Amino acid sequence: MALSSRSGGTSLELNCWSGNSCRRGVTGAQRVPLPSQTSGQLILDAAPRMFGWDSWSPQTAGLWVGEKIPDTQVDLVRGRGDMGNLRWHGSQVISCRGVGKAEGCSFLKDEAPQGRSRVMGQPSDLDLNAQAHPSTCRPFFLYVAFHDPHRCGHAQPQYGAFCEKFGNGESGMGRIPDWTPQTYNPKDVQVPYFVPDTPAARADLAAQYTTVGRMDQGIGLVLQELRGAGVLNDTLVIFTSDNGIPFPSGRTNLYWPGTAEPMLVSSPEHPKRWGQVSEAYVSLLDLTPTILDWFSIPYPSYAIFGTKTVQLTGRSLLPVLEAEPLWTTVFGSQSYHEVTMSYPMRSVHHQNFHLVHNLHFKMPFPIDQDFYVSPTFQDLLNRTTAGQPTGWYKDLHHYYYRERWELYDRSQDPHETHNLAADPRYAQVLELLQTQLVKWQWETHDPWVCAPDGVLEEKLAPQCRSLHNEL
Repeated sequence: MALSSRSGGTSLELNCWSGNSCRRGVTGAQRVPLPSQTSGQLILDAAPRMFGWDSWSPQTAGLWVGEKIPDTQVDLVRGRGDMGNLRWHGSQVISCRGVGKAEGCSFLKDEAPQGRSRVMGQPSDLDLNAQAHPSTCRPFFLYVAFHDPHRCGHAQPQYGAFCEKFGNGESGMGRIPDWTPQTYNPKDVQVPYFVPDTPAARADLAAQYTTVGRMDQGIGLVLQELRGAGVLNDTLVIFTSDNGIPFPSGRTNLYWPGTAEPMLVSSPEHPKRWGQVSEAYVSLLDLTPTILDWFSIPYPSYAIFGTKTVQLTGRSLLPVLEAEPLWTTVFGSQSYHEVTMSYPMRSVHHQNFHLVHNLHFKMPFPIDQDFYVSPTFQDLLNRTTAGQPTGWYKDLHHYYYRERWELYDRSQDPHETHNLAADPRYAQVLELLQTQLVKWQWETHDPWVCAPDGVLEEKLAPQCRSLHNEL
């Protein structure tokens, strides 16, 4: 979870694993939790409370409304009370409501070093427990990563497959005083299509749902602290995950369950699309541009490899909060999860089509340690070796051994079970997506861009040198 603030405004990013329920809506002016969803959709949600004029009085910062502020001193100022009200968006003042002497105020843009915003007065470190006043706070960014709802059965099995028993008050489990545990009957859970519908997998899902609830309550505590500090209405909230749910075809995969991550954005400054769902394709690459945009900070110019300047390939999500964009392409990358799990893959989603490039397709797909000991996978192994029905939409052989190219039409095949890569009717689609994918790899300096049948040699021409390895 992360918080960032710009000139009296803050940004909060909640990062956790997939399978979470942190969607929020508006009831009057309140944030409320909504049901869990792992859809990969961008949720445009409501502000903590209705957009207001909560702010600090400019005279407390050593200036009077109506005065011309030197552009080397301040980026944006908000005033209220008998000296007038200022309304701003980003670093641009868009209106000034005059009261008394506040008529005809004039404000200039900040020229501060490195494009950083600041406010007049003596800034201090933010202390959420000190009821910090916005005028005494520096812009800040706080990142909080929850362990929930991650697996932990491989490391501390005494607490359960997802550490769902930790802190529940039972004997030997300890007690988390501000958590009210929520348990679920395995018979009642909804089993996703990519998870075997067996008693073991159902119990596994129910355990994870308990930790989802613990995470949600933890997020509520953080928002409560922001509310107490008086900055919640200036807070941009981003909730996301770094991978898919830890079940078959999920985490460590580039299939839809592995890349469908929660992405929820809540901004007090963009009420137009509160409560709406965007169908735009977005990814974690969009987070850095979004946060920089929120702060009005330009991306620095620098190089890592030689003289090639690093360029951001993501896009700011703030325009999505105003209107639905025509974003129909997004890329994915996975190289390894654990040091012994090298299995590089690259993917592109374009409109309804999804292309996955398995670079090590001659190898069996590796299984990570915590998933291997999970009740779901152990049950799947036992049923497979015993020749029993698995209740799964795949079999282990095809899960381990994959084609080099996998092409799916998700409009007709949402479960991605019919590979169209070798179908001549889709040859043009395959070529288009392959071209898009390799272009993105070159743009992002992907060291695997020439693999698996070539090696990258940057000082030679052409840079991709054939290995003549029969691939």
